[in-house]
Amino acid sequence: MSDEQARRDVAQADLLRSRLLSGDARLEAARARVETLGAQAAAALQQVRTAREQQAAATAQVLAQLRRLSRLQQQVASSQVDLSRWARTSYAAGGAFATSWQGWVTALESGSTDDVGYDLAVMQHVGLVGSLALDRLEVTTATQPDAADAAARPATAAATARRAAEVARTTADALVREQRAALVGLQAEQVRTELAVARLRQQLMSEPSAAGLVAEARLAATVRVRAASAGHAATVPLDPGGCTGLDLSVYANGQIPALALCPLWGAPGQLLEAHAAGAFSALSRAFALQFARPICVTDSYRSRTAQVAVYAAKPGLAAVPGTSNHGWGTALDLCGGVESFTSPEHAWLLVNAPAHDWFHPAWAEPTGSKPEPWHWEFAG
Repeated sequence: MSDEQARRDVAQADLLRSRLLSGDARLEAARARVETLGAQAAAALQQVRTAREQQAAATAQVLAQLRRLSRLQQQVASSQVDLSRWARTSYAAGGAFATSWQGWVTALESGSTDDVGYDLAVMQHVGLVGSLALDRLEVTTATQPDAADAAARPATAAATARRAAEVARTTADALVREQRAALVGLQAEQVRTELAVARLRQQLMSEPSAAGLVAEARLAATVRVRAASAGHAATVPLDPGGCTGLDLSVYANGQIPALALCPLWGAPGQLLEAHAAGAFSALSRAFALQFARPICVTDSYRSRTAQVAVYAAKPGLAAVPGTSNHGWGTALDLCGGVESFTSPEHAWLLVNAPAHDWFHPAWAEPTGSKPEPWHWEFAG
């Protein structure tokens, strides 16, 4: 890979990582908006229901007021009949007023006291009946507008409330549909970004460069953090190509074919047993985030022939051929600062390697039988 292509890939990795994070933020905001609008739509539905109940109650009240108005109208009609009767009685010939008038004439002409008293009583009675009928007519006539208003007011208020509730519901439903459509669009965009991230990560690992591998490590870390926050395991390949290796129980130490082993992230040409390779690749990614480079590896799986050669060159340090953990693909010799007990790289690995099932054996410690800061082993 050319330097220019590597720079473009790194820039693309940083852009996609930024898109992932900003997309998550926009998705979260959209989900929150949908929840808020959903609550508003539910409240609007409740308003519609309440308005309908109010309208039903108002309708019942209107009917009651109409019945009351009908009774008042009947009372007015009755009062009018009474007044009409009183008028006829008072002014028609031979009526009570005429009798009373004759009584007054008799009284003025010095008639008997009994006649005068009778005629006064008749006059008083007729006047009282007329007065009561007139009062009732006035009261019932004045009450009719109040009854009509009382019937109209609740009906108008209920109709207004229902129209407002229907408008609120329609508006809320439209906003919910719009926001849900926007959420679907954001989700589709995020899926496309995730696919682009997966393709770029494979490309960065297939044509490795130091900067590209660091960029891939950042992408992998972002994917893992997003998956953890979503509450499920990250779908991050632990080594290039998602290698699973083969069953090694049928092979002797140092006799394992390369196709049964797996490559290491950021260490071209190095091989380990599948689980060891996956765990180390995850550890190397974490190391890259800290030191901007993968872990440097000088030696991984070691064939029997290679064990014999190393033992011949370093008889006091190398294991007896056929007994080395390198021959099982579960040991590494590291470089890039790790080979020094006092380096920050070595100190970082001592703290972080156990989380990935890698450790520095006691015999290789400064106080061990064969101090080797570069030698690390897989415990899985």
